[in-house]
Amino acid sequence: MRKLALLTIVLLFVGIASANSLTVDFYWEPVQPTDLEEVHFYDNSTGDIIAWIWYFGDGNSSTEQNPVHKYEDNGTYLVRLVVWDKYGQMEYKEKYITILNVPPVANAGEDRIVNNLTVTFNASLSYDLDGYIERYIWDFGDGNSKEGKTVEHEYEEEGIYNVNLTVIDNDGAEDYDEINVTVDVTPPITNYSLNEEKKWYNTSVIVTLNATDNLAGVNATYYKIDDGDWQEYEENFSVSEEGTHKIYYYSIDNAGNVEEVKNFTIKIDYTPSVTNYSINATYGNNGWIVSKAKITLNATDNLAGINKTYYKIDDGDWQEYTKPFNFSAEGTHKI
Repeated sequence: MRKLALLTIVLLFVGIASANSLTVDFYWEPVQPTDLEEVHFYDNSTGDIIAWIWYFGDGNSSTEQNPVHKYEDNGTYLVRLVVWDKYGQMEYKEKYITILNVPPVANAGEDRIVNNLTVTFNASLSYDLDGYIERYIWDFGDGNSKEGKTVEHEYEEEGIYNVNLTVIDNDGAEDYDEINVTVDVTPPITNYSLNEEKKWYNTSVIVTLNATDNLAGVNATYYKIDDGDWQEYEENFSVSEEGTHKIYYYSIDNAGNVEEVKNFTIKIDYTPSVTNYSINATYGNNGWIVSKAKITLNATDNLAGINKTYYKIDDGDWQEYTKPFNFSAEGTHKI
């Protein structure tokens, strides 16, 4: 009888110990979930558990041991895990879980170069994955601001402006984006230079074009010779055909401003002038002159025209011809 009573006490103690070994605990991953993520709940309880009930705090529940749940909105929720062991004992544990809001994404577009003082800004590429954007706030970089998804702003002057966009979603979260806007309404300026400045050339002429722009920068420079086709200027070019030529040129900047077409003239003459002479005198025998001789020089040129005519008598000095001259020295002479 004493042995039976001892066995009963031992069994009773083991039973009580088994029943009291039930403890409840749990955790979840990710530790700081958002309302776009699934939350994996893990039972970390000890004991001979045979049943689980999870209450996620948003009206949903699960009887799985390790359930997966997705919250529809951010916030703080009270999660309760209730477990039963095979002895009929029930325990529960409660923990608060915070579901984070996913902030919005601001997108002000790409950097821009415009040729108008009035600029339109569009934030339609901004988005909020778990809600909606309530406010679009533009800072135009010139001390002015405006709200709206699509807005228009007129700048007072040219310049490069740092434009900031702030978006705020329905949960109060913010995001920012910024772009540079270059406002350029002035066309570029193109100048030309020649290897030598002359009224007329008797060699080919090398032309250099140089374009500048104060803000947007030069996109391209174009030129044409006389009625030829427009060509994009890439390097020095030469004009070599004899005659009078007009060179037309202009440039475009990166904002789309087009310079007014300008032109200059190049005159090329490779052909030497032709000078003829005439002698007004009395001739004797064998072509000898027996009186004063009046010598006239007449020069012609088909393009550039005559600049000056020079002459010399025998080995004398060169003289500029200005009018007919008389010559009476006896002998044989070369003019």
